[in-house]
Amino acid sequence: KNVVDDWARRFKIDGTPTIMDGIQNALENVAKSGTVYDLSGRQVKKNATLNDLKGLGRGIYILNGVKVMVK
Repeated sequence: KNVVDDWARRFKIDGTPTIMDGIQNALENVAKSGTVYDLSGRQVKKNATLNDLKGLGRGIYILNGVKVMVK
């Protein structure tokens, strides 16, 4: 399943994008692989995807400029 497509479907009314387009753009950025940083700016992992964050401890990380919370 494509996470970005799922979210995009939820935030369209009659096929017309709503004001929630910013969420879709953020999801598209985070869906790409990239370097993960913690909130102190330290590099945590390279070439990581959203699924790779599951292996990290609880906290807030930055992936492709988007803050992601790991519970």
